[in-house]
Amino acid sequence: MYNVLNKEFFPASNDWIFKTLYTKNPKLLAALIRAVTGLDISADKMIVKTVEKSPDEPDGKAIRLDIEVETAGEKIDIEMQVCKELDFFQRTLYYWARLFVNNFNSGEKYEELKPTICINFLDCKLLKTDNFFSHYIPKEYERNEIEDELAKQFNIYFIELPKLNITDWSDISELELWVKFLNAKSKEDLDMIEKANNPIINEAVSKLRDYNDDERARELAFKRERAITDYNHRFEKGVEKGIVIGEAKGIAIGEAKGIAIGEAKGIAQEKIKNILASYNEGIKTNLIARIFKMSVAEVEEIINSNGKVTSNE
Repeated sequence: MYNVLNKEFFPASNDWIFKTLYTKNPKLLAALIRAVTGLDISADKMIVKTVEKSPDEPDGKAIRLDIEVETAGEKIDIEMQVCKELDFFQRTLYYWARLFVNNFNSGEKYEELKPTICINFLDCKLLKTDNFFSHYIPKEYERNEIEDELAKQFNIYFIELPKLNITDWSDISELELWVKFLNAKSKEDLDMIEKANNPIINEAVSKLRDYNDDERARELAFKRERAITDYNHRFEKGVEKGIVIGEAKGIAIGEAKGIAIGEAKGIAQEKIKNILASYNEGIKTNLIARIFKMSVAEVEEIINSNGKVTSNE
């Protein structure tokens, strides 16, 4: 078996470690959410849900490893993004929309829908700004006015790890310290973070050290890192050959069974997966069509090509 014990340091930005660390330690997760959003959230008053594969199944092509949290007042999706994606904004909006309407049934009152928040930690540079922290809410375009009720319902955060540049550690905020923790690339970096004497973040540092000293944890983190590397290699190779993953040129890479219909229409594999996931969660085909800006017939054709029975209700 490949020995990963003597290999490189695995940071908290490894998305398997990220998900495992925060799902197994809700107190740390609550502190991280508070630092990003300013919300008064405590670990004993939130429900933590894992999404897709469990933390003990890290390998697989670009599988999403993120965390969903529900409190009495909010729904929150937290993701550590390490893969290269062409449709990241659309995907984030889709996950926000899916989480917003999840478990909302016909006949229920709209005021029962909870404010929904997406928090995206990015181990890459995505936005035009030089700031590492970006918070998006809806507002009126011409007057630049914010309607409080709308702003409460829709919040998306982007935290771009490579953009944080700290020169004065004496005045570092808790959010900046969390980002330094997520961005730590060595045990020496963790030593520096511990000197800030933040008890909750020092607890996270201790957990990360434990993962790096544990053979099984290192093996799982390594598998996840290898899966990400393989995915990025396929991505870059595909672009070099003119096979764009997405809809930029209307060509999709069809590796999974049953997506030939999508390929023929220039629909990306990731989009097809999201369509099928939405259908499997009970979302109606006409609503799926509106979300993905497609016709109902196209949606049903994709679902049927995967052996599903559609219901256009």
